[in-house]
Amino acid sequence: MVITIDSLDPEGKRRMVIATTVVGLVCSISTYILRIWARLSSSGMFIEDWVMGVALFLSFGFAICNFYGLTVGLGEHEGTVSKSDLEKLNISIWIIQRFQAPSIFCVKTSIILLYGRLFVTRKFRMVAWGIWIYTALWTVGSFLASTLECIPVSFFWNKNQKGHCVKNSLTTIGFSNGFLSFVGDLFILCMPLPMIWHLQLNRKNKIALTAVFLCGLFVVGTSIIRLVALFTINTSDISFTQVQAGIWTYLEVSIGITCGNLPLLRPLFRRFLDIATSNNRSGDASSKINSQYHRSRLVAGSQLRSDGFARISGKMGTDAESTAASGSELELQERRHIDEGITVHTDIEMRIEEMGQAIRMHDRKYEGVVKVKSDD
Repeated sequence: MVITIDSLDPEGKRRMVIATTVVGLVCSISTYILRIWARLSSSGMFIEDWVMGVALFLSFGFAICNFYGLTVGLGEHEGTVSKSDLEKLNISIWIIQRFQAPSIFCVKTSIILLYGRLFVTRKFRMVAWGIWIYTALWTVGSFLASTLECIPVSFFWNKNQKGHCVKNSLTTIGFSNGFLSFVGDLFILCMPLPMIWHLQLNRKNKIALTAVFLCGLFVVGTSIIRLVALFTINTSDISFTQVQAGIWTYLEVSIGITCGNLPLLRPLFRRFLDIATSNNRSGDASSKINSQYHRSRLVAGSQLRSDGFARISGKMGTDAESTAASGSELELQERRHIDEGITVHTDIEMRIEEMGQAIRMHDRKYEGVVKVKSDD
């Protein structure tokens, strides 16, 4: 038997609000803290990190309103809620609408800024700017539409005055805004894919990078579920029927923040795996070089530079650069040059030159010891 939110009794809905809000808070806060940790331990903070922090801060408004709503009748049938509590509940719903558009805007802006820094071709940045302008216009339109859905604005929560609202405003305006946001999500999701598949990388690496950037599918899926949930709202029993739409409205933002953070946590997992490997396995340096070489699938002959990149000569007029293990993110940049092919920055773990130097130093020490013994 499938249990839906609408089939739950008031107590079940209240528990659902608490559970989903707590899970969303834990995921968004923990992944952002790990993101900052990864940044500060390596390359430092970038503007997209601060913008995502603003999105996280705004998302707290959703959580506070959800928890407050539970104290004034959220999840209960309207007939059992006092008029004063119902008015307070409507105020909390109106405040949630104020947080929604700005928080989603910050999430999308953070992702677009990250893409614009990773993919530096002029054409890609023009596309990125176009999508950002679309997102900014959507934010302004969504904010104004939800603010002015009732005239005067206070008529949304206080019906003891002259005024009027758009019919089924939470559904009609909410769906229109949600659909336009969904279109923007699709554009952002597809932005990096053509760039990845034009890079001079093997298919395995392309698939891996594609999977990382397709984390946004979770956000797209959440947006679709929220659009469907909006049609379950019944304004004659708002306190009871608002629960499902309210849950998915918050999850859309918290999942967006979480998915926006996940691709930047790779260095932490890599560091953990490196420590675990060094503690449980004592292989010689040459075998480690060979395993990393075959895993990178790039042409050898690198030279570690002072900026933490190793320059590797690739095929077909391509220069690939891989970040050292201290890199804090999936660096992926493509720069087109006339008659020079493509320059790619990709965060593939490769320290061939460093390890080669370590082996050569070891060999020299060994030869020196043998020579001393032979002289004796």
